[in-house]
Amino acid sequence: MDINNTMHLNGVKLDTLLLGIADLKDGQCVQDNRSRLFTAFAGSLDNNSPAICIAKCAVLAKDDPIATPGFAFAGVQYGTECFCGQCTLPKKVYLPAESCNMPCRGNANLTCGEVIQ
Repeated sequence: MDINNTMHLNGVKLDTLLLGIADLKDGQCVQDNRSRLFTAFAGSLDNNSPAICIAKCAVLAKDDPIATPGFAFAGVQYGTECFCGQCTLPKKVYLPAESCNMPCRGNANLTCGEVIQ
């Protein structure tokens, strides 16, 4: 895991729980990689926080022009970055909460992932 970084996973919605991943917790810290666990980049946000990122991902258009907008997952990273995705993540990428310790730009009382390690 030499080219990895971490992100918080936020925004677990009811439809994801119905898929049998109820063990995935809101705020779960996970190991990301350069190819990205969530490939839809919602932007680098000066006001980033888990709630802001979730809101962005909820309305972000997908690559498929006929798909309903919105993503099931939102991930905050590096304090300002917001990523969105549809995929569930394997437990092997889960990390302890203390691995994600960079303050969110929009709310320094919350954490928004970490830098590349």
